[in-house]
Amino acid sequence: MKNNDTPKDAAIQFDTGENTPKRPPFKIEKALSLFITQGKNGVTAPEAHAVYQESCLHTTVSTLRKEHAIEFGQQLDKARPYRKPFMRYWLIDAAAVDLAFKLLNKKRSKRNVAPYTENWLKNFYK
Repeated sequence: MKNNDTPKDAAIQFDTGENTPKRPPFKIEKALSLFITQGKNGVTAPEAHAVYQESCLHTTVSTLRKEHAIEFGQQLDKARPYRKPFMRYWLIDAAAVDLAFKLLNKKRSKRNVAPYTENWLKNFYK
């Protein structure tokens, strides 16, 4: 059965642009980006959830510590009445920021997206 109504390859269109992502951002990529952009203010679980629906920030931080040697500072946020305090995490020093930045760009390159430049990083860490 031959269909003459639709020309061959009519529905197939490929964008071969240089920065066309192969897939959506990795969860760890979103986390790294958030830690870098928040700087010394750090991030709590509710803040991460509001940005990228993170449900287990402590697990993400643990993974970054154990598998990628990225060091974090941590401190309990002051508890509001009738609320449990959340742990606030931040990149501890310049070495941690540098490791996070390199890992973020590695994850971006896996998705066929241009890496962030040093100027992007300088917007958050001077």
